[in-house]
Amino acid sequence: MTEEKGDDSLIMEVLEEAFPGRSPQKVAPIGLVYAGVRWGRDFRFGLLPKDETGKPILARECSGEKYRQYLSWLADYLYELEAEPIDEQKGLCKYMSEMQAEDAVSLIGMNAALYEYDAEDMEDAIEEGKPFSVYWEEVQEYIRELDLEEEEEYDEDTLRDMFYTVKREMQTKQRYRSDIPYADAGYRLVLSVVLKKLENPEERIDLLDCFYKSYNVYASK
Repeated sequence: MTEEKGDDSLIMEVLEEAFPGRSPQKVAPIGLVYAGVRWGRDFRFGLLPKDETGKPILARECSGEKYRQYLSWLADYLYELEAEPIDEQKGLCKYMSEMQAEDAVSLIGMNAALYEYDAEDMEDAIEEGKPFSVYWEEVQEYIRELDLEEEEEYDEDTLRDMFYTVKREMQTKQRYRSDIPYADAGYRLVLSVVLKKLENPEERIDLLDCFYKSYNVYASK
């Protein structure tokens, strides 16, 4: 008779198969995201590149000349960026320094997409001026209507912590006027930790492209 493997063990087995040659420590952060851990956003770094007329370059599609131009600028900007991480991203920055570069940016893209999805309803509630107590009542009504089990993702304390984290993020975004319409906006310092590992500018651009490919995969699910 064999013991049934827990969810954590199954996740690690899947990751070890998907990322051959990596030690468990180097893929464990990806497993944390699959297990429901999320790292918040930091909107302090709100610059955008500008064209010859002084207008911001907006790469609305993740392909084409403007997209590559944006990534080229961003790669240079992040390579030179120096700052201390906020509390919500300290652990993530440490993981980034220890992981292989492509794995690291894929993880950031995955986390960015999933966190954005989790935070969307909270942002709407906060913009409408609703306190957490009202938001929590709406969540409970949603659970009752769909006859869902109150799983961990609907735990009141967990949601309260995230609600106030999202509220702080929105305040920071407003304070720094960080209205960048891109997924990298909240994770620029984290991405900079990875990009600093590479001397080749083209490789840094390719890493940022990898970040966006990962983000788009999980944002579309």
